[in-house]
Amino acid sequence: MRRAQRRLACHPSPLGYSALAREHALEGGLTDALRVCEEGLSAFPGSGELVQLAGRVRAQQRHERLRELRRELADAPRPALWRELAEASLDAGQLDRAEAACQSGLAAGGDGELALVLAQVRLKRFLEDRNLVGGRLAFDAMEAAVRALSADARPLRLGVALASRVGAWEEARRLAQRLLEVEPGDPALEACYRSLEDRAAGAPSVEAALREVERTGSLHKSQSQGRSQLGLGDLRPLLVRMAAEQGVHAAMYLRGGTALVQGVRGMGAERSARAARSVIRSGRKAARRLGLGPLGSVRVDSARDGSWSIAAGERDAGVLWCEGEPGAWQESALADLAGSDARLGEGRS
Repeated sequence: MRRAQRRLACHPSPLGYSALAREHALEGGLTDALRVCEEGLSAFPGSGELVQLAGRVRAQQRHERLRELRRELADAPRPALWRELAEASLDAGQLDRAEAACQSGLAAGGDGELALVLAQVRLKRFLEDRNLVGGRLAFDAMEAAVRALSADARPLRLGVALASRVGAWEEARRLAQRLLEVEPGDPALEACYRSLEDRAAGAPSVEAALREVERTGSLHKSQSQGRSQLGLGDLRPLLVRMAAEQGVHAAMYLRGGTALVQGVRGMGAERSARAARSVIRSGRKAARRLGLGPLGSVRVDSARDGSWSIAAGERDAGVLWCEGEPGAWQESALADLAGSDARLGEGRS
């Protein structure tokens, strides 16, 4: 530990921060390990190693807390513990366990907070699966949370977001109006309401909007979507670093007609970007036809040209063309480029 601290003090680097964080983790100091990772990311925001390590530390913290909660619930179950278990399971992406914890807690006398967590769980499941039944369940859970927390803005905000994502603008306007009654005078909320008023005329019902989402697999864009951690100005150094690794032919970031490419230039860069876009479009189309939900990632292997690893988000995509398989930090960087809704490694073609 002391050697790692001295090395970091003399030569600050992502490798030094990750080495010190691992020493803390090995000694059981997960809180200290996460603190070191966050300090390193503030100094080196493009570090894939630190992003991945911080994610692992948080996952280990969640795993340990989940294990403690299950032990406590076995000894003395109560709604507050069910709620914490549901929230921790939701953070860990364990939607089935989160929903089961919500239902158990509500059956044991849980309050509106558990109803709100259940609405969040079902919203996340719907955004992943995009099917009619899941959408109905998400709206039902949201309405139950609104009834249970009638003076609380959180379930109403959840409802506005859900209705807006499916294009049910009249329902979104109705919920935004109720939200203004709970939080009057909010300029951003008033602007949102005016925008929804303009779109509400002739808007489809909730049922019709959900059917359209199931048919197309497409959601309406949210104002909060897009790159939350890295701006376009921050992307180029990360792409340069990815492309500089041995065996890498190109590293790319794609959004719509925008493409940032490192590793190949001129027509080669343009051809690579077009090829990646074509693969992503084909993958999304196939996923919709097979009922697999939104595309998370694609892997294309070629004995002659190496492999293409693609992490696809709602609008962004990260692409790495290299020999063999990408390293762990490169996978993490691709997921960063694609946004938080990307799931690298779950799909292969």
